[in-house]
Amino acid sequence: MLNSSCARQCRWRTSMNATTEISAPIGAPPANPRPGARLFRLSRYFSTVCVIGIGIVVAIMFTLSNQSINRTLVKQESGQNIALARTMLNALWPRYAPLALRAHKLRPDELVDQIENIQLRQDIYRLTKQLNIVKVRIFTPNRQIVFSNWDSEIGTFRAGDFAIDRALAGTPQSELSFKPRFEAIDGTVRDRHIVETYMAIDHPDTGERQGVIELYTDISADYLGVRDEQIRIAVILAICMLALYVFLLLAVKRAERIMTEQRKALSDSEHRARMLARVVEQSRDSIVTRDLNGNITTWNRGAETVFGYTAEETVGRSMRATILKEATEEEWQNWLTRLRTGNTFMIRGWRPTKSGGRVHIVGSSGPLTDDAGNLIGDIAVTHDTTWLERAQDELRRAKEAAEAAARSKSEFLANMSHEIRTPMNGIIGMTNLALDTHLNAEQRDYLTTVKSSADALLQIINDILDLSKIEAGKLRLEMADFRIEQVVDYVFSLIVERARGRNLELVIDTDGVPPVLNGDLLRLGQVLLNFASNSVKFTESGSITLKVRALATRPEGTWLRFEVTDTGIGMTPEQLSRIFEAFEQADTSTTRQFGGTGLGLSISRRLVNMMGGTISVRSTAGAGSTFEFSLCLGLQDATAQLPHDLCTSPAEVFVDQPVLVIDDNQRCRELFCAFLNSWGMKAEHCDSASAALAKFATARAAGRPYRLALVDGTLPDADAFALAGNATAEGVRVIVLADTTQGPAIAHARKAGRIHALVKPVSQSTLHDAVAILLDPALTQLESPQAGPELPVLPSGDLPALDVLLVEDNGVNRKLATRLLEKLGHRVNEAHDGAIAVAMTAGHDYDVILMDMQMPVMDGLEATRAIRAREIDGRHVPIIALTANAMSGDRERCLEAGMDDYVSKPIEATALIAALHRTCGGARQNVAQDAVDTSPAARPPEAGTVYNRAEALARAADDEELLAQIIDIFLEETPALLAQIGEALDGGDCDRAFRAAHTIKGSSSNLSAAPVTAAARAVELPARAGDAATALAAYPALQKAVAALIEALVAARALERESAVCETSS
Repeated sequence: MLNSSCARQCRWRTSMNATTEISAPIGAPPANPRPGARLFRLSRYFSTVCVIGIGIVVAIMFTLSNQSINRTLVKQESGQNIALARTMLNALWPRYAPLALRAHKLRPDELVDQIENIQLRQDIYRLTKQLNIVKVRIFTPNRQIVFSNWDSEIGTFRAGDFAIDRALAGTPQSELSFKPRFEAIDGTVRDRHIVETYMAIDHPDTGERQGVIELYTDISADYLGVRDEQIRIAVILAICMLALYVFLLLAVKRAERIMTEQRKALSDSEHRARMLARVVEQSRDSIVTRDLNGNITTWNRGAETVFGYTAEETVGRSMRATILKEATEEEWQNWLTRLRTGNTFMIRGWRPTKSGGRVHIVGSSGPLTDDAGNLIGDIAVTHDTTWLERAQDELRRAKEAAEAAARSKSEFLANMSHEIRTPMNGIIGMTNLALDTHLNAEQRDYLTTVKSSADALLQIINDILDLSKIEAGKLRLEMADFRIEQVVDYVFSLIVERARGRNLELVIDTDGVPPVLNGDLLRLGQVLLNFASNSVKFTESGSITLKVRALATRPEGTWLRFEVTDTGIGMTPEQLSRIFEAFEQADTSTTRQFGGTGLGLSISRRLVNMMGGTISVRSTAGAGSTFEFSLCLGLQDATAQLPHDLCTSPAEVFVDQPVLVIDDNQRCRELFCAFLNSWGMKAEHCDSASAALAKFATARAAGRPYRLALVDGTLPDADAFALAGNATAEGVRVIVLADTTQGPAIAHARKAGRIHALVKPVSQSTLHDAVAILLDPALTQLESPQAGPELPVLPSGDLPALDVLLVEDNGVNRKLATRLLEKLGHRVNEAHDGAIAVAMTAGHDYDVILMDMQMPVMDGLEATRAIRAREIDGRHVPIIALTANAMSGDRERCLEAGMDDYVSKPIEATALIAALHRTCGGARQNVAQDAVDTSPAARPPEAGTVYNRAEALARAADDEELLAQIIDIFLEETPALLAQIGEALDGGDCDRAFRAAHTIKGSSSNLSAAPVTAAARAVELPARAGDAATALAAYPALQKAVAALIEALVAARALERESAVCETSS
């Protein structure tokens, strides 16, 4: 907020008619950019003075220290020399004094001879040879040298020597001097630092002054040591002084910087104040200040532009007379109260202008204080947003129009969903019916092409509708319990044929995933299918791996990461950046090799986001891609009863069992070995049949043969089934990992007894079941979890002929549905609309009604409500909805109207049959039981009503001999197993009853005997849960179903023999 001082500087517009022209641009720096230049020169002066002062101080201190040390050395040596001189004089002078006293009478050469004669030189040398005395001289009182180490000095005089004079006066003298090339008593010559000591020679008795003795002492070693110490001290002192200098310099620099910054800040502040005044004055926004009474104190040009008043017309006047002239008295008082609180408040609304018009403004108002912080008014800054308000009005109108268009789009999509799917239903359905007729190869090829093209078109339509539903926020997730194997098997079952056509290896890795999860199974499978389909499309060779890993478990569920990795063409970074956008593809050129709409990955990303997950892709051009997503799925009880029942075996069945994995694909070998080792087995692997034979021989020779072998069905160097036969001959259990095209070979190999076949790709749980069945003696009677290629089964044989009412307005759809139902043995009546259907149901009781949703006259929902309204006698007719609508909420509307089930168009036979089973299956069971109870002596039931021989033959790979063997085994073993169940349940042994029922269920499913399979499952499930009472209650139904099947099989066998006899007779 601006304070009052700023306000005083910013008297933007008063009653003056002119303003000062701005000569500098806003934000320009002040005129003096270097206010600290003089301070900078002052710091240089300080540096120079400090350096000179420090140099002088160091020099003086060095000199004084040198003098002090020199005096100390001289004093020390002087005392020693005086003591030595006295010692020498006491020892020598009495004997040599006479020569000294008469020396003035002798010539120098004579004096030298006399000295030599009395051996004065030898005596002095003897006394000083162990000392630092390098020279000795003796003077007479008249200053004549009567003895010296140097013969040239003997006999000479030293007049004017101050030291000799002081010594003769009775004061010993010592001084330090440097003597270059000085010769010592011993004759050595070098530079020396000498202390010269002079002392008077007195007569010992009379005290008469008889001369002066001078001693030269060499103190070079001490002197140099002291000098080195002086130098070190000087260096240390210099360093300390330099450090002090640096410290002071830094302090001065900091002070200089602070002063510079303060001065610059002051200059900038003044500059900003000037600029602020200019900015405020020239701002296009309205900036106005008011005092506490609501009077205007300043008014800028922007305010004049917005409201039309000049500063002369407003400054000093009340806001009530200008901007707020439309306010009521109450509003004015409220405004004043708010102004005087000192709070900030928003300003928004329409205000009158001078011209009588109105302007829409948006802004804020805040307190204005003086230097002491006292509130003196407020400042309001507002902006003219009239154009924005008008634009927002237009935007609101456009939004309403867009929402209306969106609603129309949704309605259009709903209608198009029905209109497009209805003819597609006819195309696909009639093509399927045509393919079931007798066709030549060319016709079948044409119709197959039509069907595949129609399926592709329908997939594109589904993608577009899914994207539209997601964008409209109308797609809802359907949560249910499932096992991960259900999703994986579903995805790979849809791409396995295309992958086999490209010779691609499909690999499943779901190790460590919780057994039972909760989530949207359909949408999860849709995302994985999009990823896998993409991988198949863009991969020419190699493998496609689907890997699922548990990341973390939290209270809300477990986080899983799903990865689909291929060895395809990969993508560039630029392609990766747009791969998840709608209608985008990696290759968008007109010559692109791969087709598609570019919607699959976009839909996948949005579905993953809807499920609360994250999605990403990693790829390198030419090296393949990895699509992955992570999401949280709910955890459920692992014992939940789901379609897949995992075989349970004791852990010791697997522990330490030697296994050999034979596969030429390294990834598959490593994955299967990891699975087996995680179960406690000892897994080894090799990549060829020849290596496998060598390993078999080595293990057999070592006395530890392999218990089990996993053999790839497409080994490059040998026939996998031949290798499996060799292995079984040596007692090795074999699981062949076969391709879907190897059905006959699988059926033939199973006759060996120890060969089991699993169709690739194989999940971990499927492999676990197969290994358990082979190795656990208690499970050897159970069927293989995946004995061969899965064939489409239409479970129509366990439903009676139903009386069906088909309500459909489209002739093609009526014809298709009627043909499908008649082929299943049902009777069909047709109605063209809901009103006719309601009338027909009034006079006839139908077993089931198939009801279209959208029809003329009366739609399916209304017709259903009318039919339900008449059901007052307790009878309930099952109604199955037939609809082409794909929008979210259709299923809920159908169920709310009273319908029992829901089938989407195009109608698939399996989906329709499944719906009939769900809604009418109970009636069939009652009818069958009544027939058995009331007509025990009736003729045996027809084989087609108890088991489906065509499907059983297809399961046996169209091998009549194999089917006969399966029937013989069933007839031989099933009665004993049935009796075993009864005995076990009577004795409370649920586990034994479960295993026997499980065996009957598996063997009957191989014969497509749905009634026996269902009855066996009704005993198996409660027995497995330990509920003997429930299992015992379901046991009679199983007995009846098995008896009926055995009777039918025996009758069929007899009929076949009669036919064979007739053919032989003829």
